[in-house]
Amino acid sequence: MRVRAKNQGISVHAVSGPYVVLLGFDVSAARRKGLLGFAIHRVDHNKRGRTGWLMGFRTFAETDPDPPPGHLVSTEEHPVQAFNWGDYTA
Repeated sequence: MRVRAKNQGISVHAVSGPYVVLLGFDVSAARRKGLLGFAIHRVDHNKRGRTGWLMGFRTFAETDPDPPPGHLVSTEEHPVQAFNWGDYTA
């Protein structure tokens, strides 16, 4: 399945398979100023609407300078610092 959404100069294109969802982001030049990344919030419709912020490995050095290897952090606190993301827990 493929879905694209756009709102106020930010767009996301989602491509899903049976177990993985890939997200690609695009941001207009006007909206890029001050952009630190993307926080991704997911609703799991198969588990009674369970919701939560997706987890990642990358942190901001200013707030978490030396995370242990494999340490997961919330994208709410440490936004995705890329224009693509894969959710391999879908």
